[in-house]
Amino acid sequence: MSELRKYLFGMVGMLCVIQSMVSSKPVRVFSKLDDRDLTDTVDSETLDEVDIHQVVALGSRTSLRRSGMNVSLITREMIQQLPVQNINELLSHVAGVDIRQRGVAGVQADIGIRGSSFDQVLVLVDGVRMSDPQTGHHQMNLPIPLNAIKYIEVIKGGAAHKYGLNALAGVVNIVTVLGDKGINGTQSSHNSKMFSQSKLPQIEVDVFVGSMAGKLKNPDGTEVKDDVQYNQSGARFFVTGSHGNWNYWVGSEVQKGNGYRINTEYLGIRNTAGLSYHKGKHHVNLLGGSINNQFGASYFYAAPRDTFAQEEVNTQFVQGKYQFKVHQKGELELQISSRWNYDHFVFREYNPQYYQNFHSSRVDMQRLQYSHEIVKHGKLGLGLDMRQESLSSTNLGDPSSNFKRNRSFSGAYVNYTQLFFDRLSIHAGVYALSSNTLKNKLYPGIEMNYQLWKRWNLYGNYGPGQRLPTFTDLYYKDPMNQSNPNLKPEFSESFELGIKSSGGGFYWGLSYFQRNVFEMIDWVRPDVASKWMPVNQNTMRYTGTEGQVTWKNALWIRGFDFGWSYCLLQGNMSVDSGVISKSALNYLGDHTTFRLNYQWNKKLSMGVNYRYFERINSAWSNNNSDNPGYGILDAKLKYTINKTVSVYVNGMNLLNTQYREIFSVPLAPRWIQLGIVAGIK
Repeated sequence: MSELRKYLFGMVGMLCVIQSMVSSKPVRVFSKLDDRDLTDTVDSETLDEVDIHQVVALGSRTSLRRSGMNVSLITREMIQQLPVQNINELLSHVAGVDIRQRGVAGVQADIGIRGSSFDQVLVLVDGVRMSDPQTGHHQMNLPIPLNAIKYIEVIKGGAAHKYGLNALAGVVNIVTVLGDKGINGTQSSHNSKMFSQSKLPQIEVDVFVGSMAGKLKNPDGTEVKDDVQYNQSGARFFVTGSHGNWNYWVGSEVQKGNGYRINTEYLGIRNTAGLSYHKGKHHVNLLGGSINNQFGASYFYAAPRDTFAQEEVNTQFVQGKYQFKVHQKGELELQISSRWNYDHFVFREYNPQYYQNFHSSRVDMQRLQYSHEIVKHGKLGLGLDMRQESLSSTNLGDPSSNFKRNRSFSGAYVNYTQLFFDRLSIHAGVYALSSNTLKNKLYPGIEMNYQLWKRWNLYGNYGPGQRLPTFTDLYYKDPMNQSNPNLKPEFSESFELGIKSSGGGFYWGLSYFQRNVFEMIDWVRPDVASKWMPVNQNTMRYTGTEGQVTWKNALWIRGFDFGWSYCLLQGNMSVDSGVISKSALNYLGDHTTFRLNYQWNKKLSMGVNYRYFERINSAWSNNNSDNPGYGILDAKLKYTINKTVSVYVNGMNLLNTQYREIFSVPLAPRWIQLGIVAGIK
């Protein structure tokens, strides 16, 4: 496999150089629904010129071409091409992003980047953090349906100097259809005609059904005996419109199924709405949503004792953003948000009183920021943050304080971006954080990008990162787990050096990176009979290389799109001999993705996607313990009946690969989905 991989890497590298030299036309990405120009993600801008980081920290906006960070962009077009039904499945197609699912349909998943554990990645929706103080397992409880997503930024590397808390290994910023609407009333990137062409509402309905078409197998290769026929169904409703200075959208989704093995049934309901107002120098953005997940949690936390466990998780959030154009060179922004999460876990469904937990958390956040262009191509950004966390819990709460806990944080940042000679872009910043847990901490960082020649850019960055122990790390206790109230926060330092080129519908990049993590938190135990307990491990070092190629109209064939990416990673960590690690030593040493999509004609398109995973020190990831690597093959076939109706077929895990992303949870075998999409304009 290694020799073949090296050969393929070399061939793709040669194609990269050839294409970069011959390309002359700018890349344009068009996203169409049923052959209608409904929601173009990029209109007049080239893909490498779109702004990133732009809804997070004022003063740090830059383009993909000039960014000093490694950024993977998932466009709306890619979302429509991939055979996915939720954000978890979507992110697993990004090399270096480790999605560890415990079930299907997005019921629960942990996210890591380049070897990180969960909760070391900051997840944002329109620039507002979704971190959960109870546990990182709830961070991906996101109510955003796929058709409400405009694009997703995956920013890799330490980024505490921009984003503050929990940006240790990277940032995932999910931008909704109104999330990047700028102070001037138009999208500052990914210009959209969605709200300007017509004042009549535009409606999209997506209905699908699915069925398991493969068999789960035991480690010895025998099929799991089960007479149940596992099926699923789902529906999405999405409407957008405008009235005067107002733009709005509403999205609703429900997914239901009886699982894919015993006690994995689920019901997920998502509702979200966005509202935007613009007049003169004033702009207001409002977003709110809720998600209700009910699911069988078999083997989720304490296998095999939790075979009949059940869990219900409800999450709601609301956020508001007010922008004011102070003058031609200055912009002021105020963000206010709240997030609530309720979690009820029952260890035995048929006997709830045996063991159950109730957790209810709330997070309130406020941010005030200002940016000012002080010289030509030089912008200064200033900001203040406040965050309050509270928890009421039968297990994690303080008995002496009515089973409640509270903590708060405050922060301030300053950053400066300057472009020199239209070639060298430098961004430097520092974030100051204060809390009763961290005391006072400073996180400086720097990013640089230099244009070698017309389409070739050399970039590099250095950035710190950190994450706090969750309330679960500090206080959780049950028959299988023991908390540790003496945990210290984690801290990391990351750097990366890379080269990238874009033009003519073509992008490629190659980089080397390293991240050192100090006082890393990991749940460990000396043997299988002991309880899991979180501890601060010694320093861990991750080094690796990452490459990416995307090519529209690949091989100069119109309608043929190609994508290829990989992340090769090596981690070193000294731990006590015989200690069993839950996550820190189990990382993706090889994550490679291939994506082919061909638009045969105006009506028919087909996409094929292959992902290869090799989880280091985790023989359990593949039922064949002699080979921890495994491949997942997915495909999507879409046929447009007319301008308003299309049908599609998704095939997931077509090779019927037997695999696990969490050591105790075998994941779904082959699945087939049939869906229909109808649009009304």
